[in-house]
Amino acid sequence: MTKADLIARLEKEGGSRELDAEIHLALDETGNMEWYVARDGEEMIVSGDDIHGRKPVNFPKYTTSLDASIALCEQKTETREQFIEVLDKGVDLWIASGDEDYRTMPKYVVIALLRALEDGK
Repeated sequence: MTKADLIARLEKEGGSRELDAEIHLALDETGNMEWYVARDGEEMIVSGDDIHGRKPVNFPKYTTSLDASIALCEQKTETREQFIEVLDKGVDLWIASGDEDYRTMPKYVVIALLRALEDGK
């Protein structure tokens, strides 16, 4: 899923564990993670391979936890200025949305980060 796809889904659907997983995969720099369907039908993200075994991957609640969304921004921005710019844009998006529920703010922080990464900033 592309960053543009993730942005569109976040804007339409809001935060969810499924989108957290998709974000984790999209921003994975190792290339060693993938969706996996277990024998019981449960879908999960795993790392590893058939030779060394697959292990489930735990990932933060990027789209519903402000702490997790801020930590993600900190990991994916290169400078303090970029970090602050992304957070500012996330807050601006939240304010512009007219949504008064502060619990939706993480979604907007992640959208701002994905836009910045898509633009190469």
